[in-house]
Amino acid sequence: MRLAAVVLGVMVWCGTATSQTTPVRMGLWDVTIRTKATVPPVMTAAMTKNGLTAGPGLPVQTIDPPVIQRMHSCMDEATWKRNRAAVTNGTAPKSCVFTHQSEDAHSYSAGLKCDAGGMVIVVENKLSWVTREKTHLTLHSEITYPGVAGKGTESTELSSVFLSSDCGAVAPGTSVPVK
Repeated sequence: MRLAAVVLGVMVWCGTATSQTTPVRMGLWDVTIRTKATVPPVMTAAMTKNGLTAGPGLPVQTIDPPVIQRMHSCMDEATWKRNRAAVTNGTAPKSCVFTHQSEDAHSYSAGLKCDAGGMVIVVENKLSWVTREKTHLTLHSEITYPGVAGKGTESTELSSVFLSSDCGAVAPGTSVPVK
């Protein structure tokens, strides 16, 4: 099981979970992603030895200063509905359980705990929509690894601003890097 894929899935569905009517506009969004991580060197060595690779929510080394990326993402109704259905059925990814989920008129938050072979990842995230054209997502992960003292952490922040109803060359449900 690729834990990074699980955590990325959490980011995607948390980033799209809301009531039946969409609280944000459909179309092209400019997304800025800021990621910082702290991983004890002994944990990095153990994870690398066991063939684990880095991914969202699963850092294998310290990231400081933070990495900042920009993307253009196209959100369409079909993607929104598919992601919403994934959230509302209440099914956690394999080897994971929800610790909590809550939603109000301006935000959604969830906690998830995953256990894979003794490695435990605890994810806390919150999506807020300030307006229909501005959102903010925070994702914080804590990783404990079997036989290794201490924990690894990763904090990711996504700030999104709506650009246009026309996604142009960006396909619905996808993202492209911006230079």
